[in-house]
Amino acid sequence: MISQYIFVILSSYILGSVPTAFLLVSFLLRKDVRESGTKNTGALNTFRIFKKEKGKAWGIAAFLGVFFLDGLKAVAACLIATSILPNPSDRILALTLASFFVVLGHNYSIFLKFRGGRGAASLGGIFLFFDWKVLAVTLSSILLFIFLFELVEKKKVNFGKAITTQVLGRIFGEAFSLLPIYYLSTQLFLPALFTIPLIIIRHKERLEEQIKSWHSTTSGST
Repeated sequence: MISQYIFVILSSYILGSVPTAFLLVSFLLRKDVRESGTKNTGALNTFRIFKKEKGKAWGIAAFLGVFFLDGLKAVAACLIATSILPNPSDRILALTLASFFVVLGHNYSIFLKFRGGRGAASLGGIFLFFDWKVLAVTLSSILLFIFLFELVEKKKVNFGKAITTQVLGRIFGEAFSLLPIYYLSTQLFLPALFTIPLIIIRHKERLEEQIKSWHSTTSGST
């Protein structure tokens, strides 16, 4: 049994480590995603880079491609885990281990010297595959808090821009989503509970940038 757990952990981490955005940007643009935009190897930064280089349509297509593939590798990790631990009593543990370690691999990829993305697309893929309602409430929660924080900060909302820049709203939305997930899905609550903190932690640098921006704006207005 221990060997099965170890296999789930290692296979999930390795699958998560596959650097989808890095490979796509390197292949199509001959650029290193870690050196452009926010230097994050995720779908949103891929959108920024492609939008700047080839236009908005390319940016959206690249975003959707990376989002889909990052979600797909996470779903694959979960399916492998539940096939190795098929007992119904082990299902939640299997999903929790797979979710946590596939996002850990995505965020700290062994192939990129332990650099990576934030894991939101990977966890989103798991939610979509196993219970689309969980993904719906998570996205709704994030969008709601982005709207509220943007409204408080700027007294107006440019929603398209806020989705990529309003880090604090995203963090609060991700954390708050645990509440409805608890009531919606028994099998996905523990995977969400252990994995969402990994995503929140990876927002640290962007959050510091946003706080500095607030300070400079406040100082300039006084």
